[in-house]
Order: sequence, then C-alpha cells, then structure tokens
Amino acid sequence: MKITAVIISSQHKNEGILTSLFSAAREIATDASLSAWYLCDDGQIPLKYNVGQVFVFRIKESGIYSAESLLPILVRLYDENTPDVMLFPADSVGRELAVRLTERINVPCITDIYGFSTDATNRFVLKQSYNAALVSKYKYKTPIIFTVITSIFESNDTAIVDKDNSENTYQELYAEDVSSIYGHAEILPTESFPDIGNTKRVIAIGQGIGTIENAEIAAAFSEMINGMIGGSRPAIINGWVPFSRQIGMSGNIIHPEICIVLGASGARAFAIGIKDSKFIIGVNTDENAALFNICDIGAVCDASDFLVSLIDLFCLEIDCND
Repeated sequence: MKITAVIISSQHKNEGILTSLFSAAREIATDASLSAWYLCDDGQIPLKYNVGQVFVFRIKESGIYSAESLLPILVRLYDENTPDVMLFPADSVGRELAVRLTERINVPCITDIYGFSTDATNRFVLKQSYNAALVSKYKYKTPIIFTVITSIFESNDTAIVDKDNSENTYQELYAEDVSSIYGHAEILPTESFPDIGNTKRVIAIGQGIGTIENAEIAAAFSEMINGMIGGSRPAIINGWVPFSRQIGMSGNIIHPEICIVLGASGARAFAIGIKDSKFIIGVNTDENAALFNICDIGAVCDASDFLVSLIDLFCLEIDCND
C-alpha cells in the first residue's frame, strides 16, 4: 500500500506533523510505502528520514498561499503516483485542500480522523461526530483521502523505520500566483442574531415548508408575533434559515412558551431541540411523522397552507390592515 503525507505548514512545524502523519500511516498498514509532498514557505526541507521522493511546492512571485494554485499540482502528482491513501493534517488549510481535491480526482474523503483499525477483511476509521458526543466508525476502501488530527498520533521517531535520509531526492514544483485573479481576501463580520434559545415564541420550519418564499412568509409571521424563525437541518442546508437558527442536537436547544413546527418530520436530532417547549403545534402531511409523538396539537396538512390560514386567523383576531 502506498501512503502519501501532504504537509502544508511553516518549516519549523513540518517534522512533527510528518512523523504524526506517518504514525497514522503505520496504523493503516505497518508495511506501507511512505512518501511526502510539501508546501514550504522558506528554504529547503532537509528531511532526516528516508521517504524517497520529496515534492516541494513553491508559489511563484507573491508567495501568497492559495488552494486554487496548488490543486492542479496535487491532481498531477496523484495521477503520476497513484497513492492508495493521502493524509492531510486536519487544520484549516489541510481540510480545504483535501475536500477540494476529492472532487477534482473523484476520490472519497473522510475528515478529522483520530483512529484506524482493521479486521480480517476490512479497514475502518474512527472520527468524532455531533461535537464529540458520538464516535463514528466507517469502513473504507482505497483510494481515499483522510484529514488526520495529528495531535492524537504520537510524533516520534518510532513511526519511521528508516532514518537514513541519504537517498531522499527533492523536486521543486512551482504553482502559479493567482492572487491577481482573486484579489485580496476580506473577512466579513459574522451577522449578529438574537439568541433563539431564549425567545418565547418560535416558528420552526422544515423541508416541508417547500420554498424559500414560504420560508420568508414564516419568518415575517414570527416577527408579527414577536417571535423568531428557526429551522431543521434541511431548512438550514437549503438556505431558508440562517445557520445560527438551526434547532436540534447540532444546533439550538430551545424552550419557548409555544413552538409551531411547520413541515419538519420530527426526527430525533431535531426533536431534542424542541422537546423542552411548553406547548408544541406540529404540522406535517405524513400522519405517521415522528413529530406527532411529541407535539401537543397536530395537523395533518400542507405546512404552507396551514401557515396562510394561521396568518389570516391572526390578522382577523387583531384586525390587521395588511
């Protein structure tokens, strides 16, 4: 098995990251053939370990790092060397390159790995999910890309069998400077939202709300009742509700006086987020939806139709002019 470690960091950190990635590689296969691909920001990399061919990336002209400038080189190296496993450090740069590379070369990627195991016929990886509340075990086949939490794997010489670096060969590969194409990066401030966890009235929408237009109507109604709009994970993914308003296990746990759920199925991860509400009204077209097991009042109908009727009733009650 051929395993390649891809290093993107300052020179003084490279050795520690390399040995950590190679420690991970030895957990994958003790007899693996190891190699290293580098992005270095200054000087030559005099590796003290024998890893054969070492590719050193450099950026032409400005020296400004850009994933877009490195991806063509990574694609080329993959095509020429066909490693079975590629290991990236699970930092922000490593994750970006790994995830973008997987689309370019059509090879799967699993991020934030902290363990490897095997049985008689299969190979597995371990990673944490739901903010480390759950350990997931995935079976995988090669070729594959991993981002590895390097701090988990001991960074020491025992990970490397051959310390004779006399046979290492270095090849410099220059990436094009694309800073002129993309300009200067600007970090935009995060939009500030009130805390949905402390509001008294919540309209929680799911996939069943149907469209962004219906989601906007639900948001407007939440403001009419001095409440807030929230959503299930599908509603967040669709872009109907801001990420900060996600309700459920991986989002907000809310406890309003009233929660109106429109078009969410009531899956366990979402139900955890609303179960502490004092009163829940659930709306779904599926009479067997899990939502009806936790709501106080349920309506089996289209969520958007229910919303329109609810707004009409509300306006009639308070004598709305609009």
